[in-house]
Amino acid sequence: RSLKDESAWVRQAALSGAQHLLRCELETLGVSASLPTLVKGLVACATDDSSEVRLKAVSVLKNVAKVDASAMQPHLPVVLPTVLSALSDRHPNVKAKAERALRYCLWLNTGEVDEAANWLKTNEGKVFRAKINDALLKRTSLLPEYSDASDTSDVE
Repeated sequence: RSLKDESAWVRQAALSGAQHLLRCELETLGVSASLPTLVKGLVACATDDSSEVRLKAVSVLKNVAKVDASAMQPHLPVVLPTVLSALSDRHPNVKAKAERALRYCLWLNTGEVDEAANWLKTNEGKVFRAKINDALLKRTSLLPEYSDASDTSDVE
């Protein structure tokens, strides 16, 4: 309910809480019972009027994928359109966060460009192939690891 609050500050705080909950579940249990429910809210917040809320929502998606990309995989049909849309956000910080979210959602941080390309050839991934070309995969996979250093406040 807080993710739909009229106050952008409340929505941001709710996203921070959701991020901590998801991170704790994934790190301690190896699975998140909350993720299926929260993905819907995160996707909705990623198109919020407030750039701060959009930034936080994409950041949470990125951080969940960074902790456990396999947990995010069943949700890729919902998450990827959101991340791809954020790549063309008018706010540069949202764009940058979306690049990093794509990097982790498609396992590009492991250098597995081939694995991501193969997933995009599956029935599930084909629908995204038109929007995720080889150049985007390559560029995203080459993002330096330290480029996520700005997320330390998101992660702690």
